[in-house]
Amino acid sequence: MNNRNGSRLAARLSDWATQLKGSAYLQTGWGLSALCLITGVLMLGSRVLGSFTPDADSVRALGGILLVNGVVLSVDWGLLKASQNRLRSVWETLLWPGLFFAGTALITLAMLPGGSTLTVLSGIGTLLLLGYFLAEISLDAISSKTDLPHSLTASGHVDSPDSLSESVEPSESEGHLTQWLSRKQDEQGADVIEGMIRLELAAGQIQKAAHVAFTPSFSSVPQMECEPLGDAEVEVILGDVYPHGFRVEIRRTDSNREATEVEVGFRAVCAGANQSAA
Repeated sequence: MNNRNGSRLAARLSDWATQLKGSAYLQTGWGLSALCLITGVLMLGSRVLGSFTPDADSVRALGGILLVNGVVLSVDWGLLKASQNRLRSVWETLLWPGLFFAGTALITLAMLPGGSTLTVLSGIGTLLLLGYFLAEISLDAISSKTDLPHSLTASGHVDSPDSLSESVEPSESEGHLTQWLSRKQDEQGADVIEGMIRLELAAGQIQKAAHVAFTPSFSSVPQMECEPLGDAEVEVILGDVYPHGFRVEIRRTDSNREATEVEVGFRAVCAGANQSAA
């Protein structure tokens, strides 16, 4: 069991490192969040050792703290917004805000002047507000990443009033269905593609990747959601997303090594309804 868990952890770390190497957004996110934490540690350590003295003026000190909080909040929001299609797990989505909050807390403690109770309370209150807003941003990112619509069912058909008519909907009786797509515009005018792709894992095979193409392509990079359909014990990993398609990968999460087929449901949403040629 320990060997299996160790192999799984090593595989995930290797996959994370590969993903990090190929994405400038992720490199920026991890770098800035770690830099914020390191800066906080250095500033608080310098204050404890006496080499850093906070501003004695309470107004200027509080203004500096508010500025730091505002910058951190803006950077975290921008990074999660730009990288939500590349963050593959909940812990990654939560860790960036955690590092930013810890670093900002240390910076706040280092910058608080010692003689003003009002400034201290104001600084702590500002820090609590920052934690609240960082949590809200993270929960929104997690919700948009994992909330696959109810229209995707285990059978792979669209179960909604706007579903394709029977005359054009794929029928499994005509053959072995390996992929289907439906495209529509929702009530807000967004361009929406919903579909399913079936991937086969051979006996002993642990993972498999596939590419899904959008034709015609979207006008910009869409918001993507993916999840396994049915009860297969697999992890679905969303790879790079482009206006013309995306990459998806599945990986076994149990000890079963028998040949199997896995259906992956997906949904792509592009706010701009106008499409560019593929």
